[in-house]
Amino acid sequence: MNAARRELRPALGGALFAVGWLAAPLTACGVQKIAYDLALWRSFRQHRV
Repeated sequence: MNAARRELRPALGGALFAVGWLAAPLTACGVQKIAYDLALWRSFRQHRV
């Protein structure tokens, strides 16, 4: 049982690390969109409708 845990831990850690890198582009795009939206809001908040 203990040997199985030792073999499973690196595989599980590697899978979690890989998933994190797969999500990095989505996170970067989300941050970029928020920055763009804030820049638009800041530039147009002085205008009257």
